[in-house]
Order: sequence, then structure tokens, then C-alpha cells
Amino acid sequence: LKGSAMDPDLFAPESFDAIVLLGALEHFGLGFYGDPVDEDGDTQAMVNVGRWLRPRGLVYFDVPCQPTFRIAENRHFRSYGPTDIQRRLLWPAGLTEVNRGYSLPEPLAGTWCHEPTCDRVPYWFVAVLAQKEG
Repeated sequence: LKGSAMDPDLFAPESFDAIVLLGALEHFGLGFYGDPVDEDGDTQAMVNVGRWLRPRGLVYFDVPCQPTFRIAENRHFRSYGPTDIQRRLLWPAGLTEVNRGYSLPEPLAGTWCHEPTCDRVPYWFVAVLAQKEG
């Protein structure tokens, strides 16, 4: 299946019990991979995820995380501040966070904690599990 997560009609409403986005969400709408430019493409994709999930369905995603939101200079990816996860990705989609984990920097990569412990250059990742209300 080829399509865009920014297209609400890609799947019928309430089609999935779970959706997984690995290394993808931070790229939607930036045009780097030939997709249409939409500054809120990540938010639109998550609104669609909320639409495609059945009530109480789960979504797992990971995104780069920094203290504040930014779009990389080359428009390749976004980095999200901790509050941007809620404001930009979860709340518009009607999703409630279940759990969150931050990857630690080298040499402890692959180790996760619930709060970021230090800046990582160029970024660290945050993994989020959220649930659709209902």
C-alpha cells in the first residue's frame, strides 16, 4: 500500500487496534522525501492516527527530542520539546499518553529513562505510547 499518513482517507475510521510509527513522524510534511510541504504534517498525521484507531487503541512512536521544538536546517526532520509531544502530537489527535521514555546518550544508548538527563548532540530520542480515548 502506498499513500500518505497526512491523507485522512488512507484508511477507514477505527481500522486498527494499534499503530506503530518508527523513525517516521518527524519527517512528515517537510518535503525532504518529495512529500508535500505542510508545516503541520506531523500533527495532521497524528490526527489521522487518532481517526484510524479503534477506541482504546494504542499508538507507539519515537521522535528526536530537544529542550525546544525545531525543524532541522535542511528540513530533514523535526525535534520536539517535551511539551510539544502533548501539544503538537497527542492532544489534537484525542490521544492520552500512557508512557514515555528517553534514550540515554552514548555510551549508554539503548538504555531508557523517564526524564531526559542531559543534552545529546545532535539530539536524543523519546519513545511514546499513547491511547485513544473511549
